[in-house]
Amino acid sequence: MLKGFEGFCSFFITSFIAFSLQVSAQNVKMKFGKIENSDLEIDVYPLDTGASAVILADVGKSHIQYNQTKGDFELVFERHTRIKVLNKNGFKWADVEIPLYGRNSDKERVSGLKGYTYNLENGKVIKSKLDKKSVFDDLKNEYWSLKKFTMPNVREGSVIEYTYKVYSDFLFNLQSWYFQYEIPAIWSEYTAVVPEYFYYKKLGQGYISMVLAEEDKKSESIVFSSKEGSNTVDFLSTVYHYATKDVPAFKSESYMTTSEDFISKMDFELASIKYPRDPIRQIMDTWETIIKELLEHEKFMIRLRRTNFLKAQMGAVLSGANTPEEKIEAIYTYVQQNIKWDEKNGMFTSQSLKDTFNKRVGNSADINLLLIAMLQEAGLEADPVILSTRNNGRVMQMYPIITKFNYVISKVSLDGKYFLLDATDPFRSIGMLPYNCLNGQGFVIKKGMEEWVDLLNKEIFMESHQATLAFNDEMELTGKIQKMYKGFSANRKRISLSGGEEKYQEELEEKYEGWELNELQFKNKGEIGKPFVEDMDVVIPSEGEMGDDIIYLDPMIAGDKLEENPFKSEKRTYPVDFGSPIRGQYILNLDLPDGYVVEDMPENANLALPENGGRFTYAISVKGKRLQLVSSFLIRKTLFVPEEYSSLKEFYNMYIAKCAEKIVLKKEGLVLSN
Repeated sequence: MLKGFEGFCSFFITSFIAFSLQVSAQNVKMKFGKIENSDLEIDVYPLDTGASAVILADVGKSHIQYNQTKGDFELVFERHTRIKVLNKNGFKWADVEIPLYGRNSDKERVSGLKGYTYNLENGKVIKSKLDKKSVFDDLKNEYWSLKKFTMPNVREGSVIEYTYKVYSDFLFNLQSWYFQYEIPAIWSEYTAVVPEYFYYKKLGQGYISMVLAEEDKKSESIVFSSKEGSNTVDFLSTVYHYATKDVPAFKSESYMTTSEDFISKMDFELASIKYPRDPIRQIMDTWETIIKELLEHEKFMIRLRRTNFLKAQMGAVLSGANTPEEKIEAIYTYVQQNIKWDEKNGMFTSQSLKDTFNKRVGNSADINLLLIAMLQEAGLEADPVILSTRNNGRVMQMYPIITKFNYVISKVSLDGKYFLLDATDPFRSIGMLPYNCLNGQGFVIKKGMEEWVDLLNKEIFMESHQATLAFNDEMELTGKIQKMYKGFSANRKRISLSGGEEKYQEELEEKYEGWELNELQFKNKGEIGKPFVEDMDVVIPSEGEMGDDIIYLDPMIAGDKLEENPFKSEKRTYPVDFGSPIRGQYILNLDLPDGYVVEDMPENANLALPENGGRFTYAISVKGKRLQLVSSFLIRKTLFVPEEYSSLKEFYNMYIAKCAEKIVLKKEGLVLSN
């Protein structure tokens, strides 16, 4: 009876549902086209004085109703939004996008779109009407399009208001509702009316308390008319009603995956349908059905069955490779170095694997499915692994939803072990996944089995700086610096260097402004599995002048020390996710200038995070005229829960403070008064 179903991406976090269903609040009533002068007179939102705009009210309603003309149920979504623009940074809220789903010839459609921008001029409200000529459509992909419009005559102090309806035959696509935004919201309210025939799982997340959370029953009916007369069918609908008040803006912070994982919202997932006298029809996918769907998908596993063209190519690719390990490396290197990534990610291919091979370019799925095909052609056990990237959000294993995934990599199994491969980057060592893929677990697509694999890397962010310096007659620091990078750090350096050595040196000179950089040399530029090393001779501007009684010296001057704590909030309600361990080491050997001695220097330090989560050591010593500093920094854990945030923030505070301490040099024989 229904025209189409599709997986719907959603998930559940219990903290969002931890409110009392007895709470209620007065509903906000807005009449479209009528606004109070007081809304226009606001110039600062008192609960967030730095806000660029504020949601005055955002009210939505989804209603599944019977369409007599079509003879079927349809979903109608209504929205009425009013936003106060406080300054120029808030102008972007005048650009609105309405996502619309479509499959084949069936498409969601917008109706009743209208809007006004209100401005106060000489005490009078001036209304600027949304022009239909400024409304246009934008195709996003084969399933989604956007209805876009820009509100007119927006300036500082404006209020914008718009309303619209979306009609949909896709009952699985019951609208998600966000109660939190990038700007504060005074009122956000959502109602969903669901007939008893449809069972939706309510999936909520976030940390915002509701002021209204009600679930009531409502009597509805359908009247069927024919030549013989009419027939009425009565049924009950469930009315879900939620609202929030004075919700703060969602602030993105360092080392988080995506706001979609944490922002307060409510999703509805269509699980089953039960019409009178009909059996229950399960709608929600299972992992088994997802595997089946992908095995038969034209742009996924079907591609791996059309690989006869590879038979003539594999001899050259595998030349000199005898063992399975050598074959894996040879194939990975061939794809990595010969097929260029077009910088588009996806789970489905954009062309045949033969076209990818011949054209030497493709999206991430084109490249990694070609990698799998070549591994299989070589007699190796290789399978696709689908995953959700960090910026796409996490996958909840309890909810089999195919649309939650957006990327595919290769899993190759050998002697009871497996390797995860991604060949989109020519500067990434074998077995090293893109940082954006380090997001929980991936799901293996293989007939007859359900398997999850951890998306982990043996690689880390690793930097080691070693400097041997001395003072010249102008009290400049001169000498040699060697910087060694491993893992993700080496990958980023090689990508930077791919733009040319001249440009790379210009970027270094901009970074180390005022330094003279000479004899810049690189080691292991093309040997991807080895550390990337840069050596340079340096002249660093003086910290003082010869003859000064006192010289203050920064002992971390040759290291890329952290200047600012990435963790600024007093508390954090979601995890800190580094994705990969971080390790840094700094060694300074400094010859002190003639005629000077150390008057004061930082104390040694040894800081540790709880549960062996990380450590910072700082050891400084002087022997004769040689000063040595050895410092190391390690974040061992990749995930810190909110309860660990305060200790992590303080760890960074102490680390930054220690790295900012100076050495005091004085003239020999100089007596300093207290």
